Amino acid sequence: VGLVVVPIALVTNLAFYINHNGSGNEFFYPATTANLPHEYHLGAGQIRLNLTRLALPPTGTVVARVTVGAGNAQISVPPNVTVDFRGHVGTGVIEFLGVPIRSGVQVTENSLSAGTPGGPTLRLVVHVLSGRIGVSRLQPVDESPLPTSPPSPKVPDPGLKGLPATPAVPSPLAPPAPATP
Repeated sequence: VGLVVVPIALVTNLAFYINHNGSGNEFFYPATTANLPHEYHLGAGQIRLNLTRLALPPTGTVVARVTVGAGNAQISVPPNVTVDFRGHVGTGVIEFLGVPIRSGVQVTENSLSAGTPGGPTLRLVVHVLSGRIGVSRLQPVDESPLPTSPPSPKVPDPGLKGLPATPAVPSPLAPPAPATP
């Protein structure tokens, strides 16, 4: 009876979660803790949460919660922050900052990865019903705009009366031009 009831309950729970939390690919790049919502939810698909530019307080704990029904939760954290990770996958894989990969059914990982002593702590609470959790350390990406230069004007060919100069490309079907002596 359990072999029949458990898969049906799992599919029903997953369908309910997807129906109420949507599906797709979601990308989040919060820059301040005010922009960091208490929880991120997705029914099916992928959540990418990049916390490398997050302005953390000098001390204390900031909490981010991520829940995905079916799919992936990929979280990027800055290199100098202490990460208190609490993750659970119903069926799938957990990859956390160099800790050996864990996979299977009802996988739980509770780990602490030290950052700067006395600095802030980032607590990640991540649940995926079926899929993958990945946490990695990345250097912050500089979002400063690239230098722009005005487009260079095209130099007209004097023989073509102001039209832009283009190199002549011989056609593979045209006969070769006669050589000049």
